[in-house]
Amino acid sequence: MAFFALTAFSAGADGTSAVARDNQPFHNGAELAGGDLSGLNLSGAQLNRSDMQSCLLAGTDFSKASLFLSDLRDANLTGASLNEVMAERATLADAVMVNANLSGGCLKGADLMGADLTGADLRGIDLSGATGGGAKLTLCNIFGSALIFSNFTRANLSHSDLSGSVISGSCFGDGDLSSADLSRANAEGAIMDGANLAGADLSYADFSDSQMHRSVLAGARMNEFNGSGICMGGSDLTGAVLARADLRDARLHDAVLAGADLSGADATGACLEDAYLMGANLSGMRLIRTNLDGSNLSHLNMSGINAISAKMSWSDISSSNLSSSHLCRAEFYGSKMGSSDLSHADLARAYMMRADLSAARMAGADLTSTDLTGATMAGSNLSSAILHETVLNDANLSAAILSSARLEGLNLMGADFSSAWLDGAILQGPMLMEDVNLSRADLRDAWMELILLKNVSLAGADLRNASLTMIMMIDVDLSGADLRGIRFDEFTLKNILNCSRNGTVMSRDLRERLAELEGESRQRLAGR
Repeated sequence: MAFFALTAFSAGADGTSAVARDNQPFHNGAELAGGDLSGLNLSGAQLNRSDMQSCLLAGTDFSKASLFLSDLRDANLTGASLNEVMAERATLADAVMVNANLSGGCLKGADLMGADLTGADLRGIDLSGATGGGAKLTLCNIFGSALIFSNFTRANLSHSDLSGSVISGSCFGDGDLSSADLSRANAEGAIMDGANLAGADLSYADFSDSQMHRSVLAGARMNEFNGSGICMGGSDLTGAVLARADLRDARLHDAVLAGADLSGADATGACLEDAYLMGANLSGMRLIRTNLDGSNLSHLNMSGINAISAKMSWSDISSSNLSSSHLCRAEFYGSKMGSSDLSHADLARAYMMRADLSAARMAGADLTSTDLTGATMAGSNLSSAILHETVLNDANLSAAILSSARLEGLNLMGADFSSAWLDGAILQGPMLMEDVNLSRADLRDAWMELILLKNVSLAGADLRNASLTMIMMIDVDLSGADLRGIRFDEFTLKNILNCSRNGTVMSRDLRERLAELEGESRQRLAGR
C-alpha cells in the first residue's frame, strides 16, 4: 500500500519534489517501509517515529530532517545527505550509508549495529550513547565528533579520522582502528580491549583511565599521549612512539614494547611487570616507584633516567646503558645486569642482592649503603666508585676493577676479591673483613686504615707502597704477597708478625723490623 502512495507522489515533470507538491505521506509516524524514496528532497521533513525499514534512500536529502525514534533498519542511504539530521534513538541497524553525509547530525542513542558507513562524512556528529557493534566505518571523517558512552564493539574504523573527537567512556573492544587518526581525542575511560590500533595516531590524545588490555598498537604514534591510569596489560606496542607520554600509574604488565620510543616519558608508579622492552629507548624517562619486576630491559638506552625506588627484581638489564641514572633505593634482586653501563649512576641504598653484574661498568657509581649480598661482580669496573657502608657479604668481585675506589665502613663477610684491582683504593675503617679472599689482588698504593682482617687470604697479593694503619690480622695468609715499600704503624707491624709469610716479598727494613720483633717475642717467652 505504501508503494502506491509513493508512486503517486514521485517527482513531477516540472522537477519539483514530492514534498514540494504534496507532503501528506511524509509526516510523523509515516508508514514507508520498503518504499523507493531515492533522490527525493526531504530536507526539514518531520518523520519522527516513522517506519522506513528496507527503504531505498540513495541520494535522498534528509538534511535538517527529524527522524527521532524512526526505524531505518536495512535501508539503503548510499550517498544520502543527512547533515544536521535529528535522529536520536533512531534504528539504523544494517543500513547502508556508504559516502553519506551526516555531518553535524544528532544520532544520540541510535542503533547502528552492522551498519555500513564506509567513507561517510560524520564531522561534528553526536553519537553519544549510540550502539554500533560490528558497524563498518572505514575511511570515515569523524573529526570533532561526540561519541560519549557509545558502544562500537567489533566495529571497523580503520583509516578513519577521529581527531579532536570526544569518545570518553565508549567501548571499541575487539574493534579495528588500525591507521586511524585519534590525535587530540578525548578518550578518558574508553574501553578498547582487544582492539587493533596498529599504525594509529594517538598523539596528544587523552586516554587517561581507559582500558586497552591485549590491544595491538604496533607502530602507533603516541607523542605526548596521556595514558595516566590506563590499563594496557598484554598489549603489543612494538615500535610505538611514546615520546614524552604521560604513563603515570599505568598498568602495562606483560606488554610488548620492543623497539618502542619512550624517551622523556613519565611512568611514575606504573606497572610494567614482565614487560618486554628489548631495544626500546628509555632515555630521560621517569620511572619513580615503577614496577619492572621480571621485565626484559636488555640492550636499552636508559641513560639519565630517574628510577628512584623502582622495582627491577629478576629483570634482564644486561648490556643496557643506565649511566648517570638516578637509581637510589631501586630494587634489583637477582637481576641480570651483566655488561650493563652503570657508570656515575646513583645506586645509594639500592637493593641488589644476588644480582649478576659480571663485567658491568660502574666507574664513579655511588653505592653508599647499597646491599650487594651474594652479587656477582666478576670483572666489573668499579674504579673511583663510592662504597660507603656497602654490603658485600658473599659477593664475587674476582678480577673486578676498583682502582681509586672508596671502600668505607664496610663489613665484608665471605666476599671474593681474588685478582681484583684495588690499586690506589681507600679502605677506611672501622671495617671488618672476615673469610674474604684477596689472593692475587692488586693493592698497590692502597690506603688501608682501622680494619680487622679475620681469616683473610692475601696470598700472592701486590701491596707495594700501600699504607697500612691500625690493621688487626687474625689468621691472615700473606704467602707470596709483595709488601715492598709498604707504610705501616707499630700496631700493624705486630700483626704482620703473626701472619703466614711463606715466600712473602718485603723490603729489608720490614724484614729487619719483623726479625727484631720475633727476637723480642722469643726473649719474653724464655723469661717466663
